[in-house]
Amino acid sequence: MAAWLLYMKQHRALLWRSYMQHLPREQDMCCLLNYSRDDIAELQIPALQSEAVVQADWAAFLHGNYLHHKSGQLASLNLSDSLPLSLWTISMVRSRTFSEDVNGEPLTLMVPYADLANHNFDNNCTFCLSRDNKSFQLQALRPLSAGQEVTISYGVIKSNAELLRDYGFFIRGNPCDRVKFRGTTGSSNSSTPSSCVSSVDGTEGLAGLNPVSLMEAVAFSGDLAAAQLDESSQINPITQPAPH
Repeated sequence: MAAWLLYMKQHRALLWRSYMQHLPREQDMCCLLNYSRDDIAELQIPALQSEAVVQADWAAFLHGNYLHHKSGQLASLNLSDSLPLSLWTISMVRSRTFSEDVNGEPLTLMVPYADLANHNFDNNCTFCLSRDNKSFQLQALRPLSAGQEVTISYGVIKSNAELLRDYGFFIRGNPCDRVKFRGTTGSSNSSTPSSCVSSVDGTEGLAGLNPVSLMEAVAFSGDLAAAQLDESSQINPITQPAPH
């Protein structure tokens, strides 16, 4: 798909010439495989750091072995003369294509202009192939007013780590972000710390972060099994001093 897009970019068919004017520029791409080594060091999730290195190495391999206009296996097509151009193309394929199943065969589709629709967990449209598989359609899920933005879902259960990995953005308050706790050792009212595992990257959580200490931090009192909060004991963790 990346080779095909490079070929269309070089030959500039009318439809694709207009479409590509709306795509992000090479320097504006923020997919994980575009991260520099310095950028990768700023990531705070080890799994994303490792994934960024893997993706960068993979893209460099594709460039050198297939896309490069002199050394690549597709050199006769004169596709790419630089790694940044190849990175741009691979990023387009990773972040702007649609996946559909046709007669039991999985297909990856690049659909000009349809891919300009933004992600929203409360999306007002969906996408599909027509019944005869001859056209790609955006279908409204509810009535839309003139000028209203069309949104689709890039994945109903994608965490911020996954959105950053695949598309280069995150959503504040993403409802799909989770932290899973391992069971506390001992009885339900034990204060013995247990470890936790983040569902974002599967790594061990902070030492002592467990259901008991978490509930204590928000002034929980009572039986954990009953999960009752004593409202009279709740405190504001950010308490401003009274003026004198």
